[in-house]
Amino acid sequence: MSLTRGIPPRIISLSIVKNEQDIIEPFIRHNIAFLDFMIILDNRSNDATRNIISELMRELGNIVLTDLSDSGYWQSERMTRLLHFCQTAFFADYIVLIDADEFIDAPDRITFESILGTIMPGGIGLVPWRTFVLTPEEGEKATLDPPRSIKWRRTTEIPIYKKAILRLDGLHFHDLTISQGSHSVFSATGRQLPWMDLDGLALAHFPVRSRNQLLTKSITGWMAYLRKDPNARESAEGYQWRENFDLFSTNPNAPYILVCESSIRYSQVRPRIQLPEDIVTSCPPVNYIRKYSTGEFGEPISILAKAWEPSLSPPRPIFDLTPLNNSKTYAPGTVPTAFDPSWHRDNLFVDIPPFRYIFEKYLPDSVLDVGCGIGAYLKIFQGLGATQIFGIDGIPADATILDETEYALHDLFGAFRLGRKFDLVVCVEVAEHLKDNHAERMLSDIDSHSPEIIIFSAAEPEQPGIGHINCRPIIDWLKRWRTLGWGPDLGDSLAMRSLATLSWFRRNLVVLKKLPGDSAETAVQALQEIADRPFSWYSQPAGIRYEVLSEDPPQPPWGYVSDDDVVARRDATIAERDATIAARDAKIARLRKQRKLFTYIMISIVAVFSLISLFILGYHNWF
Repeated sequence: MSLTRGIPPRIISLSIVKNEQDIIEPFIRHNIAFLDFMIILDNRSNDATRNIISELMRELGNIVLTDLSDSGYWQSERMTRLLHFCQTAFFADYIVLIDADEFIDAPDRITFESILGTIMPGGIGLVPWRTFVLTPEEGEKATLDPPRSIKWRRTTEIPIYKKAILRLDGLHFHDLTISQGSHSVFSATGRQLPWMDLDGLALAHFPVRSRNQLLTKSITGWMAYLRKDPNARESAEGYQWRENFDLFSTNPNAPYILVCESSIRYSQVRPRIQLPEDIVTSCPPVNYIRKYSTGEFGEPISILAKAWEPSLSPPRPIFDLTPLNNSKTYAPGTVPTAFDPSWHRDNLFVDIPPFRYIFEKYLPDSVLDVGCGIGAYLKIFQGLGATQIFGIDGIPADATILDETEYALHDLFGAFRLGRKFDLVVCVEVAEHLKDNHAERMLSDIDSHSPEIIIFSAAEPEQPGIGHINCRPIIDWLKRWRTLGWGPDLGDSLAMRSLATLSWFRRNLVVLKKLPGDSAETAVQALQEIADRPFSWYSQPAGIRYEVLSEDPPQPPWGYVSDDDVVARRDATIAERDATIAARDAKIARLRKQRKLFTYIMISIVAVFSLISLFILGYHNWF
C-alpha cells in the first residue's frame, strides 16, 4: 500500500551513469514507461550524456538529474546514500536499482506492477540479466543503434547475475545497504533482506555495444576501481574491466572478433567460447525513438583526455560564491530583519543541487528572490544562465554579493511592487520570520510577480531557528497558496527535497504552479501525509553544499523516524529464514554424516566378508 492514499504505487529507479551517450536516451525512454520517476546521478560524464539527460528531463518531466564529481568506483556507498536521500523524500513503494545498459523486459506497466506486488514487504525481488552480445556475423552494423541493433544474446548466463528491486511500501528503513553492483540489499546485521526470484521478469542487458565503447569504459572503469583501491588488481572486484583494460593496453587495435568475445565473456566464467552454441538470435525488447542522440558512442581520445585531468587534480566547485566582504561590520536594524548582515555572511547555508535541478529543468531567464540574504542563490542562477536576477531583503546593499541593479533594500513587513514579472520566484525560509498578516501579504505580492513557478519553504511548528515567530504546518501555507490559484507540483517538490542536504529544505521545500484543482489536491494530500511522519530536527554546520550525497544522511534518532516495528518484523523474518536454512543445512550435514557412516560400515562389512572368504579359501587350499 502506498504511503499516500488514493495515489497509484510509486515506483522510482536509482541509477549512476557515466559516458553513456550511445544508449542513455533509449535507456530513459524505454524504462520510464514502467516507472513514475527516474533519479539519475551523472558521475562526471565527458561526452554528451548529461546534455541528453537534461533534454529528456525537460521533455518528459519525471526525470531527476544531479551530479557527482568524484570518479572513484564507490558504487555501493553512493547507491546506499542515494537510496536514503531519495526514500526520505519520495517515500516510494518500490525502488528499482538499474544501470544505463539495462532495460526492463516486461509486457507493460500493469504486468510489471503485478509482478512487483509478489515481493514480500520489506524484501527484495531479484531480476536476472538477459545479456545481449556482439557477433562476428553482424559486424559493425550491430553498433549503429544500440540496443536495437544488437540482435544476439547469450544462450545461458554462467553465473546468473540478478539485480535487486526493493519493496518498501512508502516506509523508510535507515539500516539498508546496497551491495556493489546493486545485486542485493542487506540490513545492518549484514543479512540479506528476504528475497525471491521474480518470475516473468528480466533485464535486457547491453554491457558491450561497440569497440570504442568497450575501450573507453574499460580504461575509465578500471581507473575508477584503482581510485577506490590502488590494490584492486589483487582483488576480484572489477575483474571484467581489468581483463578488458589488459586486452586494449596490450593490443590497442584488437580485432573485432576479440571485442565480440569480450561481450560474450562479460561477467561470466567461460573457459571456452563455442559458437554458435553459446548465442541465440533474439529481438531486443526495447521501445524508443531517438530525438537527442544518434546511437554513436563518443570519441575515445576526447573522453579519456577529459577524464585524465580530474584524476590528478581535485574537483573545482561549479560555483564560486567568494570572495565575500567579511571585513566590514554593520549595525543591525537599518530595517527590521531577523538577521543582521554579519550573520548572513558568517552563517552561509547554501544547498546548490535542488536549485540547479529546477533551473536546468525550466531554464528561467529571470529570477526574483524574496528574502535573498546576501544573494547566494541568485548568483547561482546567474552562473547557470539566468540573464536577469533581482533580490529584496532588509540588509544593506553593500553587504550582499549582488550589483546595485540586482538588489533593493526593502522592509519585508510591507508590500512590494517591482512593476514586472519573473520566470521564477524564490522565497525560502522567510515567512516564519514575519507576523502572520505580513506573511499573508507577502504571499500575495509574490503571486503578483510570478506567472509560472514559485519555490517556497517555511518553517513548521517546533522547527529550531532564530527569529521564528510564525511557524505553521505546511498544509496551512498550501491552503493559502490555493486561494491565490497555486498548487504544489508533487514530483518537482519531492525531487528538490531528495537532492537537498539541509534539513529544512528536505522537510519544507515545495514547487508551486498554477494547477487545476484535482491535481493540486492530490499533491497537497501527499505532502500532508509526509509532513505527518515523525521527524526529529538536527543541527548542521554552515557551508556550501555543492553536490548531492556530500554528507551522510542523519542517523536515528535524527531525521525521519525509521519504521522500527516493520524493521523488527523484517529482521524476524530474516532470522526465521536463516534459522530454516541453518536447520536445512544441519539436516543435510547430518544425512551426509549418516550416509558416510553407513558407507563406512558397508565397506567394513564387505572387507570382513572378503577376509573371511579368503581365509576359508586358503584353509581349503591348505588342506
